[in-house]
Amino acid sequence: MVVMKMAIYYGQYGTKYVTVKQLGAGGEGTVYTVEGYKEIVAKIYKTTKFKDSNERAVMERKLKAMIAMKLPYVVDGVARVAWPQDILYENGMMVGFTMPKIHTKYKIYDIYRGGQQRDKIYPDYNWKYSVQYAFHLAWLVNYLHSYNIIIGDFNQNNIAVNVEAGTIVIIDCDSFDIVDPVTKEHFPCTVGLPEMLAPELQTVGDLRKANFTKSTDYFSLAIHIFRLLMDNADPFGAVIKTAESVSSIPENRAICNGECVYVRDVPGRARPEWAVDPKMLPQEILYLFKKTFDYTALTAMKKIPERTSAYEWCVALLPYAKPEPNPKLKRCPKNRRHVYPAHNSECPWCAKHKQTPRPKPIPGPSPTPKTANRWWVIIPILGIIAVLAIAYKYYVYDGGSWGGTDTSYDNTQEDETYNDSYYDSEDETYDDSYYDSEDETDEEDSDDYILTDSDTSYITEEDLESLTDREVQLARNEIFARHGRKFDTEWIQDYFDGKDWYVAEYEPEYFDEYILDSEFNNYEKENVKFMADYENTNSN
Repeated sequence: MVVMKMAIYYGQYGTKYVTVKQLGAGGEGTVYTVEGYKEIVAKIYKTTKFKDSNERAVMERKLKAMIAMKLPYVVDGVARVAWPQDILYENGMMVGFTMPKIHTKYKIYDIYRGGQQRDKIYPDYNWKYSVQYAFHLAWLVNYLHSYNIIIGDFNQNNIAVNVEAGTIVIIDCDSFDIVDPVTKEHFPCTVGLPEMLAPELQTVGDLRKANFTKSTDYFSLAIHIFRLLMDNADPFGAVIKTAESVSSIPENRAICNGECVYVRDVPGRARPEWAVDPKMLPQEILYLFKKTFDYTALTAMKKIPERTSAYEWCVALLPYAKPEPNPKLKRCPKNRRHVYPAHNSECPWCAKHKQTPRPKPIPGPSPTPKTANRWWVIIPILGIIAVLAIAYKYYVYDGGSWGGTDTSYDNTQEDETYNDSYYDSEDETYDDSYYDSEDETDEEDSDDYILTDSDTSYITEEDLESLTDREVQLARNEIFARHGRKFDTEWIQDYFDGKDWYVAEYEPEYFDEYILDSEFNNYEKENVKFMADYENTNSN
């Protein structure tokens, strides 16, 4: 559904701007097209964005400072950042700003996540594209650093990919950490996702008191590059492995302790079985990861100066980012989509899928003589499995709550892992998603999410009060559907099958074991729990 809002605003020097059609919305504000401007959009802040007039005044000064910097946002004919161009006023009060329209709807996670979504974007995608995007992200960070601009918040929703140009663009710039070039007033970054923050920021508590630096940017940059090059593996996504069980480790704690099993041995920790061997990376690139991630809780602060800079990443990645034929790369003779560094004696992608594939649900046993002779054992076991599966399906995902009446997300580490004090919920990141209104309007019209912002902001009771019980249940499952999970309940599956944005990629069992923990951000995890509690409360 297209939302129209004809409203008049005025710029710093009296320029008239008329907003027309809503393109996207998030926790901080809403983005609209502007009448008469094809390459400019307007971001209007929500009334709840600022706690008082002083906060609004600070943001107004920050926007003025950003505009005064005159940062060239187009480089080599391609827009690289959605840099503020003019401040918008309504009745003399600052309410937003104009910025370049970014002609893409794809985010960096669409690239490193893989699967059907990436295949839709890039039917011939291979590893060289991952290297190219890693290079362009490093280039962009280095470019902004050359203007003494700190990004701070490396939220995946803020990093878009220009598929046609093969470049990276950052779309949420008003959260950047900058210094006014004239007055020297410092405007710090105050938001960030815990799973992307450097160890020195993990224990700050309130990010409004944090000190974002180029070094903290280097840490976050390395995480994105790692995920691009390593098939979406999280550098701190190790598992606790014992003789009896395997369980995941919270990213926040792993970052604090430097538990990156890809660059050093960590007692009791192991990389997930599905993850590719890091030795597939060229030595010079693996060395750069070691410079950033090889530390412990005791050495973390000491090793901050050793982190790989954005410039170093550019130098190391460029040889592998060049077009084919490229002597640095090989192409697998068995699968033409498998491209990898030339030092590998065999295709690492084939080896990965052959030795430790991401498992799919196993079909029931075929009626061979051996199984037929043991029917008296199999039938009771299958009956138990069926009962457990029905109960799991009903109580966990498709039914009334996350995990039945006990709605805690992690039964042992919730408070330690997903600490709300790491960021300010009101000022947290915002998903602009201001698509090309001419080329992608039809697709955007069909993206009718029940709760558009459930992956980028916290849901409140006010958001749910206007929804029916059925809609709340769908809104909760919508979070899983965004990541491609399939559903056992037929009417829920039918509902999401009717959405253009939905790609049914993962079987429920596979998703729950291998995708959920690594893909859900803190907003999604907390919102699932919140809506499950809400459903339980209102059903009693």
